[in-house]
Amino acid sequence: AGTLNIISGVDLSRGTSKFSFGRENVQKVLSVYTQATVPLTSTVSYVVGGRYSEVRDNLVDGLVYSDGVELKQNAHAFELCLNYRPTDAWRFYVRANDNFRFAKVDEQAYTSPGVMGLTPQTGRSYETGFDWLLASQTIRLNLYRLDLEDEIIYDNNAQKPTGGSFDGANVNADASRRYGLDLDWDWQITQMLEVGASYQYVDAEFTKGPNDGKQLSWVAPHTGRVYTSVDITDSWQLYLDANYVGSHYSDGDNSNVGDKHGAPKLEAYTLANVALNYHRDNWLASLRVNNLLDKQYVSASYYGSYCNSYYAGAGREIDFTVSYQF
Repeated sequence: AGTLNIISGVDLSRGTSKFSFGRENVQKVLSVYTQATVPLTSTVSYVVGGRYSEVRDNLVDGLVYSDGVELKQNAHAFELCLNYRPTDAWRFYVRANDNFRFAKVDEQAYTSPGVMGLTPQTGRSYETGFDWLLASQTIRLNLYRLDLEDEIIYDNNAQKPTGGSFDGANVNADASRRYGLDLDWDWQITQMLEVGASYQYVDAEFTKGPNDGKQLSWVAPHTGRVYTSVDITDSWQLYLDANYVGSHYSDGDNSNVGDKHGAPKLEAYTLANVALNYHRDNWLASLRVNNLLDKQYVSASYYGSYCNSYYAGAGREIDFTVSYQF
């Protein structure tokens, strides 16, 4: 009932990571994928796709396996989505898809003694929602459930690698489940002025293991953003936004007991950013100031039996970039 769109491709990547205590990793990833969008009628279409990936890690550790070791792993994912467009302004959809990720090159090189490679993280999600496109506004709503197995995280309480220079290690976490809501709104008020906002809510819990039913410590239940964009001229644009991250447990506080042991949840914070952008022909220049108000906040915290580790967030940061597209 229309044009059949097919996307296929191959991804290749190679990365290297070295630690000061003699452990290093060279990681190679090969992926093939395809996706087809199939129109059934003038208002109904479906999307079907899949990806297969293989990864090879060549680990060397002078204290544990001086001759090196090669790890080979693979994973696959499938996708199926049904779209319904009763009018040009509305789209409703339901979607189910698998997902996976391999340990990053540095994660695989920093694991506890006896752990010869992390298991690939796998999961499946179910989504439904709609897009509503008006003359000057766009509203998007997405509701989902995400189930994960062997999620790859950093655990400050895990035994560090032999000879490791800092506590903790990368581990496979117990199974978990997330229910979530994403809401986005954009409004083109005039030709030169646009505003928008987004909000995300996540209810994330362990579903297996000793912490079954406890909240995932590394997930903030509430996050959001508001922004405005002003086209001063055809070439100059001013952009401002504010990003909110809600309170959550310190990473590693998987039993949610930090409040009882003098390690309360991380406080919520909001960061303001501003950018001045210039484009002309194929040139683009941008002057951006992150954390405009130089807000002091904790960007990460790792729970420990005796004390927590806290990492200060970046202060005011100024970036200037220039690019040429050809």
